[in-house]
Amino acid sequence: MKIRILRTLIVTTFISTVLFAVSALAQETLSGGYSFGPGTANAVRDDVRINLPARSNVTFLVLLQRNLTDPAGRRLPMDVPVVVEVIRPDGTIAATQAASATVISAGLPIPVVPIVGTFTSQQGCPGFWTVRVRTPTNLAPPVRIFGNVTFGFLKPGPVNLDMEGDVALNAGTSVARTLSGHQLVGDSDRGLIAGMGTFRIRAKWHTDPLDLNPLHFGKYFRTRVEILRPNNTVAGFEDGFSQHAPVGNTPRVDFTYAMTAADTQLTGTWKVRINNLAGNPRIVGFDIEKGLVDPLAPTLAGFNSTFTPQCTPATAVN
Repeated sequence: MKIRILRTLIVTTFISTVLFAVSALAQETLSGGYSFGPGTANAVRDDVRINLPARSNVTFLVLLQRNLTDPAGRRLPMDVPVVVEVIRPDGTIAATQAASATVISAGLPIPVVPIVGTFTSQQGCPGFWTVRVRTPTNLAPPVRIFGNVTFGFLKPGPVNLDMEGDVALNAGTSVARTLSGHQLVGDSDRGLIAGMGTFRIRAKWHTDPLDLNPLHFGKYFRTRVEILRPNNTVAGFEDGFSQHAPVGNTPRVDFTYAMTAADTQLTGTWKVRINNLAGNPRIVGFDIEKGLVDPLAPTLAGFNSTFTPQCTPATAVN
């Protein structure tokens, strides 16, 4: 009895310690159940999956239980070995952990299998992070194995978008520029635009100050701004005015595009294309963000275009 009580205290303390570590690492948790073996629909394994945006940080805990008796009601006193695999959204294996469903896990407390480490992937939804619990031999276990997987995760926040290169355009011409992301600190990185997410594009530009045409003086002109998929098809666009245009000049370019599952299968870079419409003056100083200084619009407040990693539907476990 004393030995069993001591074992209970040790396992309970271990569970509390591991759960505290997960809560410290992750802002959110979700859990899903698994079951395989006699009396279930799954003979030798079961999966628990979660959809998360690319570049999420993920941790895993597996609660491992078993039946005490086989389908005939006979006690099975030996351990049942299992393997726990963590599979990234791209299908590669991130971690493998051997474990055992012990006799004690037929009651309380429930042993916990910690998957050591925090994992991330440049791919995310619509792919899934998967935790697979299986027998090492891929043969059916003699008793039912069941439990749940707790995912601890920290999803990446929005990143500001950078447009690579300057833009000056005559009327009736267009140019495309590659998009990349940047954090508050650090250089631009195209890898920050990864997986499924939503673009928000805002823009500003100016009539060329060297334009002396009196018909252009003090006036504002619409420009078409498009976001291009990596295959150069148009994902979204808006015809509008610069962000610094007066109140009566609407809309100002400010539109969003939510990526689809098909979009994430494309390889290459996302771009923004600027079309200076026919009949407009030459434009200069086009940008999708405004920093502290813009000598042609000193009163324009700073703004950014953004990419927000997110899943559609929202994060879920199945």
